[in-house]
Amino acid sequence: MDDVILVEFCDVIDDGIGGQALSRGGIAIPLTHVISAWRKAKVILIGPNVRYTQVGDIVVFPNNMGQGITNLEVEGYGKIKDGYFINEQRMFGICKAK
Repeated sequence: MDDVILVEFCDVIDDGIGGQALSRGGIAIPLTHVISAWRKAKVILIGPNVRYTQVGDIVVFPNNMGQGITNLEVEGYGKIKDGYFINEQRMFGICKAK
C-alpha cells in the first residue's frame, strides 16, 4: 500500500430532501456540486510508508485526487459506506475533531 491511506468521509450530512450534501459553515452543498472541493475524512487504514498520519486522524484533502469506494468491509472496523483511497502526499493537513 506504500503511502496510501484509506479514509471514511465525515463531512457528509442529509440535505433534507432525500440526498446527501457537504456541510460548510452551516450551509449544505449538494454532493453533485463538489467534484473538486476539499473534503474531511477519518483515517481507517494506513500503508507502511505513511509518515505523518495515524489511524483515527481527521484529514483534509482534495476530492479529485484519489479513488472513491463504497460498501467496503474492513476487518476489525466494519463496513465503510462512503470512503476514499488517497496518497499521503496529496493531503492538505490533519485536523482536530470538535
